[in-house]
Amino acid sequence: IASLNPSLMSAISLLGGEAVLRVRPRVLMDWIPLVRQGLPAASVDALLRLTRITQAELANALAIPERTMARRKREGALSPEESAKLVRFARTVERAETVFDDAPAALAWLQSPNAALGGVTPMSLLDTDIGADSVLDTLGRIEHGVFRRSALLPALSAVKARACTAGAGIPKAGRWSIPPSRSRWLCWN
Repeated sequence: IASLNPSLMSAISLLGGEAVLRVRPRVLMDWIPLVRQGLPAASVDALLRLTRITQAELANALAIPERTMARRKREGALSPEESAKLVRFARTVERAETVFDDAPAALAWLQSPNAALGGVTPMSLLDTDIGADSVLDTLGRIEHGVFRRSALLPALSAVKARACTAGAGIPKAGRWSIPPSRSRWLCWN
């Protein structure tokens, strides 16, 4: 039996939890009927409230016209395609929060141009499966220290107060290192 991915558990809360979704997906397959019937429009409001992005930014990231999003709110439900995009967005935000261990840093990274993604913002790629996969792959590489510091600089500058381990230098290869707990960044001097 497939267990629920931790990022999906977080996606549940981003989309309003059981109170909004009216069910709690326990396994991956539980998402399919939710997406097919269309998520409640209140899940958009929950996501906006928790991420503190604007409706215009979300509409742009999902490639859904703002007027369509406003109409869906009046109608009470998103279409299946829009629902799939919203779930994908929520999963990606939560994955970024897991990697950066900080919501503001995750959102700053998602909204900043990234050399590893061809110079575009990760958020601008979330309207397609391939784009979202590229963003998730990049997050995995950051988490495992594969990318050079240019992949992290936008997020790090957004959270300058983040404590760095005293005296820790950047490895000879010029890469970032994040400890397993991700409680503190190792940074360059």
